[in-house]
Amino acid sequence: MKPFDIALAVLVCALWGINFVAVKVGVTYVPPIFFMGIRFAMVAILLFPWVLRMPRQNMRMMWVLALTMGVYFGILFIGMKGVPAGEAAIIIQLQVPFAALMAMYFFSEHLNHRSLMGMLVAFVGVVVTVGIPKAWGGMLPVALVLISAAIWGLYNNQMKMVPKMHPFALNGFVALVTFPLFFLVSVSTEHPSLKLLHLPWSAYAGVLYTVFVSTLLCYSAWYYLVGKYPVQKVMPFVLLEPAFSMVASNVATGEVIALHTLIGGLICAVGLALIILQRTVRR
Repeated sequence: MKPFDIALAVLVCALWGINFVAVKVGVTYVPPIFFMGIRFAMVAILLFPWVLRMPRQNMRMMWVLALTMGVYFGILFIGMKGVPAGEAAIIIQLQVPFAALMAMYFFSEHLNHRSLMGMLVAFVGVVVTVGIPKAWGGMLPVALVLISAAIWGLYNNQMKMVPKMHPFALNGFVALVTFPLFFLVSVSTEHPSLKLLHLPWSAYAGVLYTVFVSTLLCYSAWYYLVGKYPVQKVMPFVLLEPAFSMVASNVATGEVIALHTLIGGLICAVGLALIILQRTVRR
């Protein structure tokens, strides 16, 4: 990879790591489902011109993608309300083994012993990371983040079933479909009030960060990198996300980085590296 592209990949993963802190701050003040409604409404408005130019092939699968993405973000944001940002960034990395396991079903891909060992190591790393979750509010938030990782793995496999298109068109369509659902669910279950108009600046900053930095900037840059280089060269950079997230959460919110979190994150990174830094084989 060229030095510029390496720097870009590191920057994207750093910004995505910081995004966990932005989300954590946001859902501290804003109900998580309502937070998602605001985020996707803004994305839908900004990207609507690309949605109009989107190819109309396989629209049924596009609706499936949109609903899958909506469920993923909804469950993740609810779970993150009870899990520290650094730990959530590590747990969500299980999307990699989940995606690999689902590829065995959808695309008949074989996983060699190295991949299977990597999955086992990654799961052990997450168990160590979780440590004693009583201080966070129980195992339910952790379970929700784990479920969201599995759903993200499903989403990545589903993406292989639709024609390639501009990332703005894909993100815009997903946002357009899901934001009304988020607002409907929020009104029914979270009962948002006008008090949300008077929030600390950090809450507004969290929403804006997820829209402009995480969604528009980072996804565009990531699609550029994946389109230019083999996946095996790009994917290892995602292992940097938890490190950036833990540092950012410590600086921004004072979250203490526990020893078991550091050890678990390292174990998880080793396991994920075993999975990513090799090729799966098709039947």
